[in-house]
Amino acid sequence: MEMFILKVVRLLFNANHCEGGMQVEIVDSSVVSNNNYFHRGERPNYYIHSSGNSDECVVSLQNDMFIQLQDSNNNNSYDINIDKYTILKISNVYRYGATAVDFGKMYTYGINIQKADETSLDDFNDYSYIASRNSKIGANYSISLSHTIRNVNSPHIYAAMQSGIGWYLTGATYRYYYQIVWDKSRNIKKTSTNSSQCIFPIQWYNSDGSMTNSNLILTDSNGVLLAMVEDACGNCSMVRLIREKVTGDPNLNNLEFEAQEVYVPMCGNRVLYDNGISVCGYKWSEPFQFTLQETSNKNMEMFRIIDGNVECFTKRIGGITPTKGWKCGDVIHNIGSTPSTIFVSEDINQ
Repeated sequence: MEMFILKVVRLLFNANHCEGGMQVEIVDSSVVSNNNYFHRGERPNYYIHSSGNSDECVVSLQNDMFIQLQDSNNNNSYDINIDKYTILKISNVYRYGATAVDFGKMYTYGINIQKADETSLDDFNDYSYIASRNSKIGANYSISLSHTIRNVNSPHIYAAMQSGIGWYLTGATYRYYYQIVWDKSRNIKKTSTNSSQCIFPIQWYNSDGSMTNSNLILTDSNGVLLAMVEDACGNCSMVRLIREKVTGDPNLNNLEFEAQEVYVPMCGNRVLYDNGISVCGYKWSEPFQFTLQETSNKNMEMFRIIDGNVECFTKRIGGITPTKGWKCGDVIHNIGSTPSTIFVSEDINQ
């Protein structure tokens, strides 16, 4: 099913219930879309593009809902597809986690946008945890986005079995880890208190209320509930989950590990569901080589995103070092006892 909007101006598309993975195709038009309810499907729900001759689409999406059933695994990775002639404004547009018995769940996650060549619009998707709340995309995929994040090291995630969500792989033993990724390209992440370590094991709540770092032993009936302990940073963050499948016999010293990862933009809610294939519709990667020794800039107090650049704040001299991925115009402020400011004067590409 699809709706086709061609060369229409001042169209209001409001309060529609769109099931079956319905796609709205918008061509050379001016559209305001508000409070629409989409079931996610095998293609993006919005397909916005020019017919040629540099005609543009001017589209505003407000409070639209993309519904991801927790037991659905056939959906594509993107919610919206746009071309370089699209001018798009986004306000409170999220994916929502739902179950087969509760379509009204208000679990908000960030949307993902695909470019016309079917590649990821990383300048939006890497910041989807805040860009889904309020952002603008101009011609040639230029992003306008501003946001301040404090207490960058505060979010924490734990795990528990969840009987209401199925597990769609065969039973196995797993370990889970997490990262809080504030800025992927600049390697700005949550770190531990006393080091630059930025990958953390996910502890498992036992039935008696205690917590342990032991492996999760999963059957083919129960998925995993992951949750944030603290309501930190408004529960808005990019969560990178790493899942290691553990095989072999520790008594024979022949353990083997197979790691996968997934990035999930959290937009205010606290819960994540792993059904084996995906986490709230964000699909696990192919296996990759994983190391716990990854590090990030420590001593970060706060950082601010301003239309493609960042301002970072620390209380320690030399606490933040610009490395690969930092851009001309980025700023680092030392707000400790000896205040100082570093300006990044050119892009750092290596």
